[in-house]
Amino acid sequence: MKRIVVLSIVASVCVAVFADSVALKSGVAINECTVLQENAGHVVLLYGSGIIRVDRGDVDTVTKGALNTPPPADVPNHLPSYRSIVSKLSSEAWATDLQQIPATVVSVGIMRNVPYKSHKVGDNYEINVYGDPSAPAGFEIGIKNGLLNDEKARAHCVEFVSSLLNDSADRDALRALKKSKDLVTRNGVTYEITPATDPDAYDGWWISVYSETALNSVRASDKELAAITVPKVVAAHVPTPNQSAEQLEIERRNAWNQEEMRHARTVKIIPLNGAQERVYNRDYGRHEGAYVPHHHKTITMRR
Repeated sequence: MKRIVVLSIVASVCVAVFADSVALKSGVAINECTVLQENAGHVVLLYGSGIIRVDRGDVDTVTKGALNTPPPADVPNHLPSYRSIVSKLSSEAWATDLQQIPATVVSVGIMRNVPYKSHKVGDNYEINVYGDPSAPAGFEIGIKNGLLNDEKARAHCVEFVSSLLNDSADRDALRALKKSKDLVTRNGVTYEITPATDPDAYDGWWISVYSETALNSVRASDKELAAITVPKVVAAHVPTPNQSAEQLEIERRNAWNQEEMRHARTVKIIPLNGAQERVYNRDYGRHEGAYVPHHHKTITMRR
């Protein structure tokens, strides 16, 4: 993750929303989800404001709900929703094997206390979405390792960001950036390409669009951070007592596992007080101006 990115634009993406249901062999059904991808190994779901992958062997049936296509976004100075961004991402041919990974809290510098959701797709692509999932403060896309000098992969990143810009002049400005390193500002919004050699690039090539004014408005308080983060350590899962089978299933599915946690980034600057690194919850939202953990009730026992 290169840096926080914030768009002050109108989103042009119109994403279909499904009320899907996935019945598990355990007798539990995950309802009111959106099936983003299916492959031989997993069914990938958007559930609440997080993405979970269910092992194909655990799935009994997948039922697609009625298609509901909302009108295009028409509100200036807002990003498309988290749902719109990841739904668009999941439809890209190069974005295979979509997976949400733990996003490590950054406690110093420009990204201090900005909640975000991190994802990996395909071969060494990373996408991060920042702030309130229903009205994100920003997003970024980057490539790393074997894709660093791949012009086709760079073109995929440019076109993906471009598809989320409504203004043709903004799209033109983005496409005109030098792929080696460049920056342009239009109407208070900066469009930037950062090479892997920059100190804040985390060895990746990134496309960023950001506004520092908006960045300052999406930081979480210490109290909010305590509510929406967990230690960057995978311990044996201890279920919360006195919960129903449905609630326990929600809790288990939202917990980070060891395989996911190994993808969590180690920040290059950590607090001097030696505080333990933490990662953001898979599913958090914002309610009445405060970040809160989400608790969904759309998992049921099949009768």
